[in-house]
Amino acid sequence: MVANLNLTWKGLCVEILNYFTERTPGSFVEEREASIVWRFWTGPTDDCSDRQWVRRQATEAQNHIFDSPR
Repeated sequence: MVANLNLTWKGLCVEILNYFTERTPGSFVEEREASIVWRFWTGPTDDCSDRQWVRRQATEAQNHIFDSPR
């Protein structure tokens, strides 16, 4: 089923997410057959300042992906 999908978008998304991974401690990219997951929070939930910063990073990554040429 995946063989019939157009997955040309993955390369650019991985590039963008790798950029943010380098700048977000503890984050990593999980590349799957037909999707990509950016894991960006694995710490304790009580550290609000770090969590807010990481969420801003996630928002920036999302904006870059949405604004990229398709």
